[in-house]
Amino acid sequence: MIDPFFSIITVTKNCQDTITQTLNSVKIQSFKDYEHIVIDGFSNDKTFKIIQNYKSDKIIKKQIKDHSCFEGLNNAHKYINGKFVILLHSGDLLYSSETLEKIKKNIDEKVDLLIYNCVFYNKEKKIKRIWLINEKNLNLKNCFLIPHTATIMNTKVLNEIGNYNLNFKIASDTEYILRIFKNKKIDYIISNEFLCFMRLGGLSTNFRFMMKKIIEDLKIYLTFFGKKKFILIYLKKIFTKIKQLGNIGSREIHNKLLLVLLKKIN
Repeated sequence: MIDPFFSIITVTKNCQDTITQTLNSVKIQSFKDYEHIVIDGFSNDKTFKIIQNYKSDKIIKKQIKDHSCFEGLNNAHKYINGKFVILLHSGDLLYSSETLEKIKKNIDEKVDLLIYNCVFYNKEKKIKRIWLINEKNLNLKNCFLIPHTATIMNTKVLNEIGNYNLNFKIASDTEYILRIFKNKKIDYIISNEFLCFMRLGGLSTNFRFMMKKIIEDLKIYLTFFGKKKFILIYLKKIFTKIKQLGNIGSREIHNKLLLVLLKKIN
């Protein structure tokens, strides 16, 4: 069997209300050369039953115990066969049915990272935040500008960088991106397109976990930048996120596109 071009990873736990939409947003893709690796961390609800009963010959369905989303991602790494890896958490949706096709048309197979924009929406299906990447020259000190979930990674880079650091339960994605830019000269492409709609309420966007995330972020930044610089760089990251909340002008356009997509996948 020929290896697929894309490996899409979805890690789930107790996501019975959102998992079907995520699966459907992948299934409707016009580009079919992909595998969808779905790892359930032993949900207590009907999530894995929904996954088991879902009909698609593209899905690799596994149930593996984990203690965090990032341990689930590490578990998923063992099953990757594709050339490029896309993360799509439960509740998140590929931006349109042509998303994979557009990526494939514009891709350079030698590139390390393909970095896209993304949009955040809430449970009322309203756009709340638009993550646009305006910086074109990325490095260790400003790689916080890129969204982890909207960053497509060449599998070769993933194999070089390794797994997520499980010492961090909420901010391990922060450490992972910093590790990529510290340990390797990165060949990347920044796209003006959008990769996904991200549903608010996950670990990194849930208000209940905010203080824990701040503490983990600060520990990570201290490790990478030292006592003299870590606070300043972290404050720049926070300021960037606040600015994203002000991208009100195009919310209505994304709201309409989200509703169109939801009609297709419900």
